[in-house]
Amino acid sequence: MTTDLLLLPAFYLLGCLTSGYYLVRVFKRTDIRDHASGSTGARDVGRVLGPWGLVITSGLDFIKGAIAVWLAMKYGTGDWIVPAGIVTVVIGHIWPVQLGFRGGRGVMPAIGGVVLFDPILMLVFVALLATVYAVLRRLTLSGMIVVAFAPVIAFVLGRPLPVLLLLCAVTPLILIAHRKSLRAELGWTSDTGSFLSS
Repeated sequence: MTTDLLLLPAFYLLGCLTSGYYLVRVFKRTDIRDHASGSTGARDVGRVLGPWGLVITSGLDFIKGAIAVWLAMKYGTGDWIVPAGIVTVVIGHIWPVQLGFRGGRGVMPAIGGVVLFDPILMLVFVALLATVYAVLRRLTLSGMIVVAFAPVIAFVLGRPLPVLLLLCAVTPLILIAHRKSLRAELGWTSDTGSFLSS
């Protein structure tokens, strides 16, 4: 139990490693949050640095979630530590302390964690996203629909309790982080963020 509690701040600090922010700082000497949607995520980095910035940022953000799951499985002792690890790394990514709690939107770390924790479920989510997008042709709205219904989908598929708890915790975090994008999708603002602005 003590080990599990010590892992939680480590997961948060891991989430705070916002690669997009530091890549733009190094190569453009500017704050990525002053551009596009104000996120440190991959799509905004891609707009500033080009495709290579998008790919690298996406990959590093994905890896953060996967590392959290790996650490939780290797060193954790309770059934709750893996979902808690994913949630905590997402919190660190969205609200990094060293950046004044203004980071990314949590999608790629969450995907990285779920891929390692329950890869079959992630395949279901991807298939549903592709289906919804084929109908709506709007990536952010399609992604948020899948995110919003993720706990219900997991429940219907009979996923175990730790997976359900994970999705019930991480879903509102991602929706809150995307609130400006959702308002833009509904025509309420001019925000340019997107679902994969990780």
